[in-house]
Amino acid sequence: MDSGHTPSEVQPFSAVLRIPFRVESAAIGGIFVGMEERKKLDFAVFLVHALAEAWKVLPREAYRTLDDCGALDGYVWPCYDVLHTMGRQALVDDLTDYARGKGFAV
Repeated sequence: MDSGHTPSEVQPFSAVLRIPFRVESAAIGGIFVGMEERKKLDFAVFLVHALAEAWKVLPREAYRTLDDCGALDGYVWPCYDVLHTMGRQALVDDLTDYARGKGFAV
């Protein structure tokens, strides 16, 4: 699918979720992402939906909480190598504790 944009004009997924790096290797809907970046994006989507279900909120509210409490930049991205090996419930518990530790009522 040709979006009419060159790679230099296209904003990567990493800019939306602030994933810390970008490698151009594949195009998804006209947006260029690398395999590692795609794995991190998939992981972030998984986390947001798992937390939304556990917290009984909409995914956008779960994302906002993660972003506002600094979990993405301060914990999820730096610890991705370990976190992505954990099970769903362990991740939910861990990130719930993280958000509560930052003063968020979840």
